Amino acid sequence: MKKSIMLLVLLSFIAGCATTNLNVFQKKSKSNIQYYCSSTFEVDLVGENGIHKAQLNFEFQKHNNYHSWFITTNDLDMQSYGLKTDRIQFYVDDQIFDLYNPSYVEKSKKQVQTDLKSHKNTYYLNENFFKKIICCDKILMHTITENGEFETTFSKQAIEDIGIFYQFIKINVIDNVSVIIR
Repeated sequence: MKKSIMLLVLLSFIAGCATTNLNVFQKKSKSNIQYYCSSTFEVDLVGENGIHKAQLNFEFQKHNNYHSWFITTNDLDMQSYGLKTDRIQFYVDDQIFDLYNPSYVEKSKKQVQTDLKSHKNTYYLNENFFKKIICCDKILMHTITENGEFETTFSKQAIEDIGIFYQFIKINVIDNVSVIIR
């Protein structure tokens, strides 16, 4: 009976992955850190100044028994209008997740210069964000910048992809569950 349930869960997961463009990449690390990144989510930020493109990646790090979730944003500062992101808020159904801090570690001067060239910002995410996404109906991202406020609503496919990323990390990395089918 247990094997049948595990087989059904595995087949559901594989079927879900087969209908998505989501990829999960493991990045190489020189230290004892496991580092995973989702494929890029391109979103349209809609505001009074028009529509602007941005790229988001959901990421995960595990070092010994400690782990953290975060999101990186690319191209938010790259536009000619100088869109500097001060804060991001996610509205997941009835819950708000504020992402204030664009630095996830103390950065050296060289790293700050590299980030400015690549237009990449990193924000911590709470694991409750991912737990909420698994059963949510709507995600709205509200971006607050120096030049105004922008919003985007995630598609159902994007919501499913984020949930798949979380479940993949939870099962394969955090819980370290291996499914053996005989």
